[in-house]
Amino acid sequence: MCGINGQAKGPVNGVEMMNAALSHRGPDFAGVYTDKTVALGHRLLAIRDAASGSRQPFTKPGSPWVLIYNGQIYNTKKMCREHGIPPRDLDTAVMFDLIEKVGWDFVRHIQGMFAIALYNEKEKTLRLYRDGSGQKPVYYSFQNGSLIFASEIKALIANGVKAETSPEGLLVAASLGYIPGTLTLLKGIRKLDAGEMLTYRNGIIEMAYFESDVAGHFDGDPKKVMEELVTEHLASKQKVALNLSGGMDSSVLLHEMKTAGHELITYTTSFADAGESFNDDAEIARKLAKHYGTTHTEIEITKDIYLDNFIDGYAAIEEPNYNISIPTYLEVAKREGVNGDGNRVILSGDGGDEVFGGYPYYGKALEYDALVRRIGNIPFSLAKWGRSGKYFDYGNPVGMWLSFKDFDFTAVRKDRKFLQEYLSGIASRRKFPLADPVRSNMILDRAFWMPGENFIRSDKLYMNETLEMRSPLAYEPFRAYFDQRLQTEDYVADGGNKRFLRNLYRGVLPEYVTEKKKTGWRSPVRLWYQSDPRFKELFLSILSDAPSGGLVDWQKVAHAIQENEQWSKYHFLYLSLAILSKRYGITL
Repeated sequence: MCGINGQAKGPVNGVEMMNAALSHRGPDFAGVYTDKTVALGHRLLAIRDAASGSRQPFTKPGSPWVLIYNGQIYNTKKMCREHGIPPRDLDTAVMFDLIEKVGWDFVRHIQGMFAIALYNEKEKTLRLYRDGSGQKPVYYSFQNGSLIFASEIKALIANGVKAETSPEGLLVAASLGYIPGTLTLLKGIRKLDAGEMLTYRNGIIEMAYFESDVAGHFDGDPKKVMEELVTEHLASKQKVALNLSGGMDSSVLLHEMKTAGHELITYTTSFADAGESFNDDAEIARKLAKHYGTTHTEIEITKDIYLDNFIDGYAAIEEPNYNISIPTYLEVAKREGVNGDGNRVILSGDGGDEVFGGYPYYGKALEYDALVRRIGNIPFSLAKWGRSGKYFDYGNPVGMWLSFKDFDFTAVRKDRKFLQEYLSGIASRRKFPLADPVRSNMILDRAFWMPGENFIRSDKLYMNETLEMRSPLAYEPFRAYFDQRLQTEDYVADGGNKRFLRNLYRGVLPEYVTEKKKTGWRSPVRLWYQSDPRFKELFLSILSDAPSGGLVDWQKVAHAIQENEQWSKYHFLYLSLAILSKRYGITL
């Protein structure tokens, strides 16, 4: 895990400034490459080899190729075997050898999480790539033939990119609580979508999506596939720890780490001054840690810790986000990372719900689809409109997904037509099984939620503490393997979820894991908010700093918080926006 940046048609010192802004992403080395066309910068966090052998920008004498990248490539053994490349621990070196053999076509053969910049000196061509699951963000600004890119927005601003409000980005955020796709909150800055690439040549950029060859990567018995998946994601010369929530996904990872003979280091979160329901998962994690003999750490989150991390947490993400647990995530990253226990790699169960059917609304989608088929799309959509006051096209996969996600509270004038068209554009390259609304919603979560909220959040918060997060269950070949094998009834049936995964691990994992209903991990903010006036005081203070006169009705938000003693998750989006407006110096 590292930080990348660069520019075409610009001064070298701009890259050096961006390297400085990304120092938290890579303390081991800062590298720069320049020629008359481009300048490339890289911050190194050495994980799979010593820092001395891992430095980037990566090139070789006589080669036209120059590579910088952030992330991990997990199928290096397969690449070496199929392309006659000498086996090595360092994935950067293996990928570079592949590039020299197959050129620009290399991206079809690599599997992992990555943000890549690849330059060819002879062709004077630069390409940027974001992995198909969207785990590693890449931001860019293109103006007057000049391209600037980086792993984080702060690096672009450090290089002189002007911060101006994007009305379209704000509209999407106000509807969903985050911004999927290519938009950001800033008009002059965009991000690559998952699986997207940018080509720069002669002052012109072209956008396209690339396809990776996931077929045949995994084959055979599902249990064996689970073992192979985790083994690939343990590739490291640093210790690899696990965030153990007590749910199915992280418990499966724990079991397979044990099967692989890996050292077991686990972390979980508990909450002070909260009811038992908020600490049930911590209790299960505690029992699992004892069962498997892990070195276990329980991180207690207090009200003081949550409040202390509030502004820094939302600012670190750099994009709007309504997730109420961001201050908690930041504290966990602090405790685990460079200034805490000194970990460099942590595994997470993120992505399991979107492969095995974990969310309750997947079952609801199945119910709605049956009604649409019985009475027709228009009558059903109109009936739902009459009840909720909001119209969605339930016969359209994006319309149904949006019905579960659209915000009830808004202080920005919505444009549902624009939102539907924008999301449909993102979804247009995905294939939807018409007879399976559960999988359709899972695919849309992979297209919108995972790269737009989950991975933006985890990348920024954990790399803020120089810590790489890996999410094996979001691995593209793993998704493809189970998508080809599972049917609707394997996901949800009879009120249960993750039926296939639970059945696969019954008798393997303890019953208190396999039979536990999904509750959804969350911070006890509602309870704390109602019992501690400091929460309301902080929220109103944050809103008072937001510049007025823009598109957001800040008075409406402040009034909702001031007059209503009830907590609302929707307010957190606007607190996030207020924090970012101050950081960027923009009026929203």
